Amino acid sequence: MNEIIARAQEDVLREATRVSGGNIHAASIGNAGGSVEIPAVNLANGKVLRFEVRFGNAAISDKMPTPPITGIVQVNLDDQNTRVVERYADIAAATEAAKEPFLSRHSRR
Repeated sequence: MNEIIARAQEDVLREATRVSGGNIHAASIGNAGGSVEIPAVNLANGKVLRFEVRFGNAAISDKMPTPPITGIVQVNLDDQNTRVVERYADIAAATEAAKEPFLSRHSRR
């Protein structure tokens, strides 16, 4: 299950990079941050999901008013559901890291 989540997060960042040209890199630099909207996802039942990846101080939503320590979130634009995104060198590193609880990996010291 952790590998599936890690792959999904990797796919989100890869797709955001692809569709934004260099904009995702620009958005991810510095504390001010920025955001990149990801193309809509059309589900088989006709529902359309719209997401945005937000960085730095912009990594917030109505449901998460403070940026996470990772500085990256994925936000559903229709319901503001928010997922913290972590950045890893590759899927193996992400899968290994996911074995440890999130708060243990990101404790504020």
